[in-house]
Amino acid sequence: MWKDEVEVGSEADVDAALTRPKQRGKVDFVKIADNRLKPDLFLYAQRRANAPRIRTLGHIPRH
Repeated sequence: MWKDEVEVGSEADVDAALTRPKQRGKVDFVKIADNRLKPDLFLYAQRRANAPRIRTLGHIPRH
């Protein structure tokens, strides 16, 4: 577990998790890294983060 790590399981979770960095100020990037994450949710998270131009790093899910 990392200090600001957030587990997500739905699109609503992703949206909530992405509001946290904005509330704290500028962030350099968001890392999406969970091999259990379903591919469609991974892609959703990436699209949502990129919409306000938050850079993403990540590991493509194994599924």
